[in-house]
Amino acid sequence: MGDKKGIEGLIERFTDLPDARVEGRTDHDLLDIVVLALCAVMSGAEGWDDMEDWGREREAWLRRYLPLRNGIPGHDTIRRVFETLSPMELELRLEAWMGEGLSGGKGGGRHRRQGAARGPARRGACRGPRPPGTTAGARWPAARSIGVDVTKAAPGGVACLLMS
Repeated sequence: MGDKKGIEGLIERFTDLPDARVEGRTDHDLLDIVVLALCAVMSGAEGWDDMEDWGREREAWLRRYLPLRNGIPGHDTIRRVFETLSPMELELRLEAWMGEGLSGGKGGGRHRRQGAARGPARRGACRGPRPPGTTAGARWPAARSIGVDVTKAAPGGVACLLMS
């Protein structure tokens, strides 16, 4: 992939993310939902409702980069879509994008993997107690991290965006 930074690089990394939803029965493009959710979490969103609110407040800005053919998806839609995504696929793409941003390109960033954070400092899109699972994340500038929580509560796991 190229050495694009910022939202263009994020979009490039997730453009070909596999979509398990039924073709022709979706109101929102997968890329729109994923980019909206990631940007919202990186901006401090702490749950599905916050992601929807963040998107509505910044819809004009998002439209500069995404088609948003049916506007901003609702919080239930965002949640349902993330339940269908492969947590490991999300993690790999997110780490690659963050590595590009930290290294100045080519995906060879010098970020380190970080284990699960505990306590109130951990914010994320999944609320309530989390079943036993694993959390993987990549270092984010200014001592912030974003990651994908892979819980084993459902077959194949459930992807939850986390930030601390």
